[in-house]
Amino acid sequence: MVPEILLSICIPTYNRATYLERCLESIVKQAGNNPQVEVLISDNVSNDHTREVCERFVRQFNNVKYFVNETNIGADQNIIRVLKIANGKYLKLLNDYCEFSEGGLLKVLDIVTDHASTREVLFFPNGVSYLRKKEFHYSTGLDGFLKIASFWSTWIGAVGFWKEDFHKVMETYQFKTTNFLQTELLFESVLLKQKAITYSRSFMVAHEVVNKKTGYNFFELFIESYFNTYITSLRKERKISWFAYYREKNKFFADFIFFWYKNVKIKNRHSTDISPKGVEWLVFKTYKYDPIFYLYLLFLPFYMLSFYIKKLRRK
Repeated sequence: MVPEILLSICIPTYNRATYLERCLESIVKQAGNNPQVEVLISDNVSNDHTREVCERFVRQFNNVKYFVNETNIGADQNIIRVLKIANGKYLKLLNDYCEFSEGGLLKVLDIVTDHASTREVLFFPNGVSYLRKKEFHYSTGLDGFLKIASFWSTWIGAVGFWKEDFHKVMETYQFKTTNFLQTELLFESVLLKQKAITYSRSFMVAHEVVNKKTGYNFFELFIESYFNTYITSLRKERKISWFAYYREKNKFFADFIFFWYKNVKIKNRHSTDISPKGVEWLVFKTYKYDPIFYLYLLFLPFYMLSFYIKKLRRK
């Protein structure tokens, strides 16, 4: 009898052959030819050496499968495609620039095995600091899950679905954005199951991707698409409470917007050409009625002064 596939590692990719090769090496070291694990790569018509990399792994390992789209169908649809062709009980998305740490993949497989009968939503934010006090965190309902997951829910590498839940959501759900499809699928799964488990340990290493300069508006993407469009729609549809909405709004400002603002705009620390154009107006438009905005506005000059003094002292 052929063993049932428990875990599908689903990797959407485009033009990241060097990163993808390291990603696949980390997988096959732990689960090469393991009949309980399948590895699926959906290539969005890359024009680098992605095909050569993938075909080498396909020849060596019978649980690695490689698919190439006829045309570039966009990032969101490539995610949907790789999830739809998966055969495992649990479908784990993985960024092509991530590598599983030693034993990390086998630990994920153990978790999936342990919960294959109860099938709670499983979330893997990979060692986020504020969660490390406990090995895992139970939550009920979307309010409880949003408190734990917050904007980390946008990271593809943290997300996975039980196959039956994924197909149930796909049958009825109308997507709100074109940028955070994985987040919407995740939250709808939580609404479907009402129970989630978030694991605090680190399972993988995420490498910084060095791209050609793109100048994409990072802040606009997250502020407009994630918060103003999607999170706001959850409140309007009464899928989350007012309390959960404002808690996330404040957390998003303090832990995400301000963190990236000081790194991109003040410290100029970023590996790709992330454009901060118009960020001040975007933030003001979103937070002009919120006290947290004015508190940080008062704090910002002191932070900048401290930063530049330290910078001068290092010279």
